[in-house]
Amino acid sequence: GADAAPAVPELAKVLADADRRVRAAAAKALGQLGAVAAPAVPELAKLLAHQDPDVRAAAAEALGQLGADAAPAVPELAKVLADADRRVRAAAAKALGQLGAVAAPAVPELAKLLAHQTRD
Repeated sequence: GADAAPAVPELAKVLADADRRVRAAAAKALGQLGAVAAPAVPELAKLLAHQDPDVRAAAAEALGQLGADAAPAVPELAKVLADADRRVRAAAAKALGQLGAVAAPAVPELAKLLAHQTRD
């Protein structure tokens, strides 16, 4: 809750750690904090382009846990719906669902993903 707010800037800094596992863990921790972690949305959104799929998936999951507070990340989440990694695509789709109506701009990309899934 609000008591965790002081941890958000420190966790956001750790999102830039050299170790991919540390980055993923920091993203998960921020997601678990919920709305109080909203200031970290830009840093989490940047991780959606990370080279490691575990980090990308963790960032997408964390953004989903922030709900509508993660609205600024909708364009980045929409982009990773086309990710090469199935787990990342699934995490992004779930996150967009958790964001609710603010994710409406991603509907065309979600439709493409669903069309692709039905062909597989």
